[in-house]
Amino acid sequence: MDMSDPHTEDSSSVDDRITQLDQRFTQQMNELRRDSVADRNDTAQSVTTLRQDVADLQAGVSNNRASIETLQRTCEHDHTDKDGHSMAIQPPTGVKARFAPGWAYLTVAPKNGHSIEVEYSTDDSTSWHAASTFGAEYLVPMYNDPRRTEWRARYKRAESVSTWTTGKVGSPDFFQEDSDHKPNPDPTPDTPPAAPNGVQVTAEDATAGTARIEWSQTGTVDHWEVKTGSGEFQPASGRDYVLRNLTPGTAYEVQVRAVGKGNSGLLYSPATTHRFVFQADVKPDPDPDTTVATPRNVRAHCIAPTSTKLEWDRDPVVHEYEVWLDAAQNAAQRTQDTLVSVKGLKPETQYTAHVVAHTADGRKSQPGSIVFKTGSPEPAPDPDPDVDVKADWPAPDLMVWPIENGKVRATWDDPDDGSKPKSAMGYPFWHVSVDQRTWYFTKTREFEFEVAPGAEVMFSVYGVWDNTLTAIATKGAAL
Repeated sequence: MDMSDPHTEDSSSVDDRITQLDQRFTQQMNELRRDSVADRNDTAQSVTTLRQDVADLQAGVSNNRASIETLQRTCEHDHTDKDGHSMAIQPPTGVKARFAPGWAYLTVAPKNGHSIEVEYSTDDSTSWHAASTFGAEYLVPMYNDPRRTEWRARYKRAESVSTWTTGKVGSPDFFQEDSDHKPNPDPTPDTPPAAPNGVQVTAEDATAGTARIEWSQTGTVDHWEVKTGSGEFQPASGRDYVLRNLTPGTAYEVQVRAVGKGNSGLLYSPATTHRFVFQADVKPDPDPDTTVATPRNVRAHCIAPTSTKLEWDRDPVVHEYEVWLDAAQNAAQRTQDTLVSVKGLKPETQYTAHVVAHTADGRKSQPGSIVFKTGSPEPAPDPDPDVDVKADWPAPDLMVWPIENGKVRATWDDPDDGSKPKSAMGYPFWHVSVDQRTWYFTKTREFEFEVAPGAEVMFSVYGVWDNTLTAIATKGAAL
């Protein structure tokens, strides 16, 4: 009876199976070893190739750098570019100068591997002379007159030279490089004056509405300027200024600045500000007078038979004046001046002139008036017994007007186109009179008479040109 375990394998079968497993393991290990060796070989080959590529690249860079350096050395030596074309040496630029009596010291920027040549000419480029050196500077002579000395500078290397850079020097301290025509050295920058200090109010006048301010100043200035509030700066020649049209009890701000003169024009200091209350202890008038003052000192002068001039004193608060004669206000003239001419009057007629002042806000004054009478028509002059009545030339152009101290002045113009005769005796002579009875002699074209106040005179004048006569000019005047 067979007592063996049916689940027990034969020992030879087990051995075979182990052998098979061992062979499979060995085969797999060998395959792994082959794969690993192949991978390592591939990696090593890749690294070797990369290293060779890097080495080749480095060698190429070195070769290129050497070629570039060789080409640069060749170009510098031969002054040619990479294609063999000639390369010009650039001329000097930015030449500088300093000055001493009679000499200009030029400085030319050095150029590596090049020498510098500087020459000058004092005879309009007819001949050139090499400039002497003083250290790194080149000496060019100057003259104390309007003449200019020409100079020129260039670079040189071997047989090659640059073009000339040219210019001029002169006294005093004149330098010019023709490439830019700018003087060198530049002038010293202008410095504005110092600001005024110690601005203060030194006097006030409540009646006139004025205040005087003063200040002190350090340094030299041309003049000062003063501004009140938001107004414009106004000039002041001295270290004081009068503020006008001020209102008592009102605060004001004043600015003062100094003005100097520089190379480029006026120079302004910072403004110094001062604030004050004008007449702080004076209370404003609760009911101020709004009346416009009547024009003062209305007067008539240069009275002629058919015309006159009317004049009066100026009032700074007045914007415009209205002027008319007698009751003809509808024909009134309006003017911002204080003098008007009135024409078209009748001879020997009395008129009353009226002048009314108007302010910008629409207020007006009472009229200021003057009564005057026009003169008589100009009579035919009595003949001078010493001369022929017949005139050879037109009458001179005569003007007559009153002046101060009870005097009347006459001036006249007698243009000469060259046809009037002249002699060495100083012709023309002039005969003048205020009554055509007494005649005075003068060589000038001006004469003055004393006239009693309120009197009317008739001034006459005629000229004598080497025994030829002008017609008589006559014009009336009154004080």
